[in-house]
Amino acid sequence: MLRSPRVALTAAASCVAGFVLLVLAVLHVPVLQARDLVAARGFQELGSGRTDPILGAVAHIVDPRPYVLIGVALAALAFLRRRPRSAAAILVLLPLTGATTEILKHVLHAPAVSPGEFPSGHATASMTLALCAVLAVPQRARPLTAVLGAAFAIAISYAIVALQWHAPTDVLGGFLVAAAWAAAALAVLLRWDTRPDAAPAASRSRDLVVAGGAALTGVLVAGGALAVRTGDLPAVALAHATATVAAAVIAAAALGLAAATARLAR
Repeated sequence: MLRSPRVALTAAASCVAGFVLLVLAVLHVPVLQARDLVAARGFQELGSGRTDPILGAVAHIVDPRPYVLIGVALAALAFLRRRPRSAAAILVLLPLTGATTEILKHVLHAPAVSPGEFPSGHATASMTLALCAVLAVPQRARPLTAVLGAAFAIAISYAIVALQWHAPTDVLGGFLVAAAWAAAALAVLLRWDTRPDAAPAASRSRDLVVAGGAALTGVLVAGGALAVRTGDLPAVALAHATATVAAAVIAAAALGLAAATARLAR
């Protein structure tokens, strides 16, 4: 059965393993460090002049005060749906993921080859809110919520890289921190929930189609964002191929993690 504590724990362990591999690559693979900087510079061309205030406004959505307000609102929604355990899980995840990221920043001391520290607290916060939103809404609304939540995390992540606050690998690290704790919380929730999984088998295919379409959209949006200043997509994509790939990876990671959470949650 897909929705089971064992599967959720496996997902959490996979996120932890992915984070460890990413840390090893960030610390010990010079080629990745160089590509990370190249990708960051490609993004940063968007963050100059007139676009800075817009990007700053987007990035500040996950500052502490709005982050707490949005998170508490999601917990309240879960509570109003008579899902107090989901509400409690959201309230625990809000500080837990951020605290984990801050501890990791001090423990890892990643080399100063990127604009910010690894992993990104803003990326962690954006993905935490996206996954908490999936936990808060009814099951039938989860596919759409996963797409919208992933789009939110993608927007925040693109903004912080373009503003020279972080590099793409910092973003991916933050995503994995949030997803690991969310999967662990799901394992606890599923352990308590003894109801049968009533989701129709056909919904799996539908969810995959939605997630796949959203992933394609995210990649296209990433390419469009790189071309926004010149209007010449082929030339910009060629000149900033590494940034385009990084944008696509960030989009795919956000959408994949949100979709997986939607599939696991009851």
